[in-house]
Amino acid sequence: MFYPYALLPGNYTGYPYSQSQPVFNYPSYPLKNSPYHLTQHHAFSQRSSRQMEPLDPSIFMESARDGLLFLEEANVILNKITTDREFARQVMTAARESDYQEVERLIMRTGITRRPKIWFNPDGIRFEFESLIEQEHKSHLSLAVKWQKFMA
Repeated sequence: MFYPYALLPGNYTGYPYSQSQPVFNYPSYPLKNSPYHLTQHHAFSQRSSRQMEPLDPSIFMESARDGLLFLEEANVILNKITTDREFARQVMTAARESDYQEVERLIMRTGITRRPKIWFNPDGIRFEFESLIEQEHKSHLSLAVKWQKFMA
């Protein structure tokens, strides 16, 4: 018989859990009988017998091209932060004062051409670059930069 607790009936010691036994006693049965037995490999091999549409990588390639542009923009921002101490201090100060417009103005002044979404908090700043909404494919790049250790 399966008992869901570590202590079997008649072995109650007054404590809810025994230190020498696990908290829960799970039934042991072969993995094959489990509903979670199918791994991704098995699920894929079962699906692969179906007729699939021919693959067209054009959207994937276009999305990757956007990703390269986002990486270039992120590189410009990161280079400015790592090489200009005064700029980094100004961004942090504006963020501390919750001056979103000033943070955005400073970031756009780095020379980037695409306006990222910007979030900041006391621990750091995050930039998210997205494809234009009109485009059929939409890709994005998120970049988080920490400026303070998390205080617990």
